[in-house]
Amino acid sequence: MNHANLLETKTSALSHWMLPRQVLPLPRRYGSALLVTLGVLLAELALTSVTGTASVFFALFAVLATAWFYGRGPGLLSAGISVLGNAYFRLAPFAAPFAAPEDLPLSSTVSLASFGVLATGMAIIIAQIGHRIEDLESQIRAQQRLTDESQEQLLDEARQRSETQAALREREAHYRAIVETSYEGILQVSSEGRVVFANERMAELVGQSLAALRNRPLAELLAAEQSSELLTRLTGRTPDSHEQYECRLRHRNGTDVWVGVSAGPLFSAEGGFRGTLAMFTDITERKTMEMALREAEARFAAFMENLPAVAVIRDEHGTYVTTSRSYERSFGKGPDELIGKTPYDVFPPEVARQLLEHEQEVLRDGETRQFTQFVPGVDGKTRELLTDKFLLTDGAGRRYVGSIAVDITAQRGLEEQLRQSQKMDAIGRLAGGVAHDFNNMLAVILGYTEVLSWRRDLPKDALDLLRQVHTAGQRAAALTRQLLAFSRRQIVAPQNLDLGEAVSACSNMLRRLIGEDIELVTVLSHCPARIHADPSQVEQVLWNLVVNSRDAMPMGGKLTIETQNVQFDEAYALQHVGVTPGNYVMLAVSDTGVGMTAATRERIFEPFFTTKELGLGTGLGLATVFGIVQQSNGHIHVYSEPGHGTTFKVYFPRVDVPEDNPAAAARLTSLPGGQETILLVEDEEIVRAVAQRVLEQAGYTVLEAANGEEALQTLAAHVGPVDLILSDVVMPHMGGRELVEQLKVGWPNLRALLMSGYTDDAVVRHGIVSAETAFIQKPFTALDLARKVRDTLDAPGPVAQARG
Repeated sequence: MNHANLLETKTSALSHWMLPRQVLPLPRRYGSALLVTLGVLLAELALTSVTGTASVFFALFAVLATAWFYGRGPGLLSAGISVLGNAYFRLAPFAAPFAAPEDLPLSSTVSLASFGVLATGMAIIIAQIGHRIEDLESQIRAQQRLTDESQEQLLDEARQRSETQAALREREAHYRAIVETSYEGILQVSSEGRVVFANERMAELVGQSLAALRNRPLAELLAAEQSSELLTRLTGRTPDSHEQYECRLRHRNGTDVWVGVSAGPLFSAEGGFRGTLAMFTDITERKTMEMALREAEARFAAFMENLPAVAVIRDEHGTYVTTSRSYERSFGKGPDELIGKTPYDVFPPEVARQLLEHEQEVLRDGETRQFTQFVPGVDGKTRELLTDKFLLTDGAGRRYVGSIAVDITAQRGLEEQLRQSQKMDAIGRLAGGVAHDFNNMLAVILGYTEVLSWRRDLPKDALDLLRQVHTAGQRAAALTRQLLAFSRRQIVAPQNLDLGEAVSACSNMLRRLIGEDIELVTVLSHCPARIHADPSQVEQVLWNLVVNSRDAMPMGGKLTIETQNVQFDEAYALQHVGVTPGNYVMLAVSDTGVGMTAATRERIFEPFFTTKELGLGTGLGLATVFGIVQQSNGHIHVYSEPGHGTTFKVYFPRVDVPEDNPAAAARLTSLPGGQETILLVEDEEIVRAVAQRVLEQAGYTVLEAANGEEALQTLAAHVGPVDLILSDVVMPHMGGRELVEQLKVGWPNLRALLMSGYTDDAVVRHGIVSAETAFIQKPFTALDLARKVRDTLDAPGPVAQARG
């Protein structure tokens, strides 16, 4: 029994015996003492009357009991009453209460004395007992107070324990409610890796019931590739190991659920590891968004990496946020070098200021704008950019300006090439039209002068004048041939030839042409450099280029002619208008002359444009080269700078077949003729008259017509065979080709010879005469016409039929 219980026992006993004195008020204690004493005296008196004897011990007992229970004061009162009562009743039981002592007997006196002594002793005893009792009462009261305090403390402790238990029950209910209603799955795992406890949310995450989860191996709930690592984490804890990580749970339906895991160890009271308490938060939606974001970022990064255009994002202060990889290719700085910088750190101040001013316009108006900007590239050359700028904002309301710029420098160059090509084509059409009309005039002049020169009755001086006129006509015809070559409307007779051999064959003549103060160097390809072209046109190209280089070196210099096989790919073709990818043979003519300015280079192929003094050049040399090259499906480039010479590079399509080696045709010196009938169709009267006169002088019978319809009528009215139709190509209403095709329906064996000052696509396809059609180019001499007619008539084929 502990001290508190012992104290409580003693206090309870004392309180039981002293209860009247403790709980009764003072008047009631004195009254109780008086009643007790009187009762004892009456009992003593009754006993004495019965037995005849009496003892004072009854009175003594009454005094002691009264003093014990009611205190010292009531005890003294009881003692006094006992003495007086005993004295009165014992000494003179029946006497008057106020009898004199001398009237009493001696024995009574002695008894009285003894009662006095008894009373005095009893008083002393009572006083001593009362004193002791008061001391004891003081102790009892102190013990009572201590007991009361202990009881109060015990009551407080009991009340606190009750409140604590209630709080614990409330907290347990609160935590249980939290666990049961938690959005996170809660799982307790033993040190062996088995489920000890799981809440409803955890069961939902894996699609299992709570009963199915209890004591189940955790490995069965995890994705296979993560089970080993996660089990190690959850069953191999140290006291301070609290981790947060992500993993995937395996749902019963076979899908994976991404969860965030927050886990901590559990320990017993002795410090032993009991297992792990883990919380699982469903982050599938977040992970899906993260993966979608990563995929979007990857796509954006791939887009920015492979975007051919220059893409830039800058914030509203002009600071770089990101750039595409093409930005680095164009301007030499990648994203790592630009983030956090402004255009002033990359470009000259005037360029940076223009870029930022354009972006401020977009920030101010909030609309997509397009600008043309000129920015120095990584090579130092200015690039022209066509830039679209647009406004961007993020979730925090921050504003940015996105820019997508397309480098149109090459496009501008291509546009310039196209404009130049269109200009040259327009000039060529004009030149071809002029040459066509001029050729008709020259045909008359050359024809009549040649016919007159055959007359024997003319004076010598008249014949000399005719020869001069004829020579001038031939020079004019050569001039029109150059115009036709420029306009790509010249009739050509292409064949396969080796360009290197053609250059070698002309080298001696070229050395005499350039003079002794210019060194000629030829660098020819060791491999065959075969092309399909007209040999005379190739010589004309080479001749004109060499003459141009010679004139650019008045003080002498070095002239280099090269041939080489080259190949052009798609990229080169995209950068040069009119170029088709494929294999080519290059003819390069380079000089160390004065060079040309950019303005001069833009016009060098224009007819009649020349930088030479008046009378020193016609301005048709390079124009002729341009036309011949274009007619041969090639192209030409010029590289020149003032003071650094000039290089012309001509590219002809390469062929892989051996070159042709036709036998040279013998040139006739007399006018060939015959007895056949020829239908002459020409809309120009003067040209028709000359041709008719030449043919009749050669012995032919000529039927003439001014156009196709008249030719049909003439043939319908003619009786007899017609051996040949000589027709102009371009005529009103019906051209020569259409006329020939229509006539061959009724005259399948009819031979045809076409003539023209220039050709169109019906007669010439890409500069090549149709294999089944004979053709003669205007202007022609009488001998040329007679020879071509004779050759056409003598060509193998069916004989013409008469139509009656």
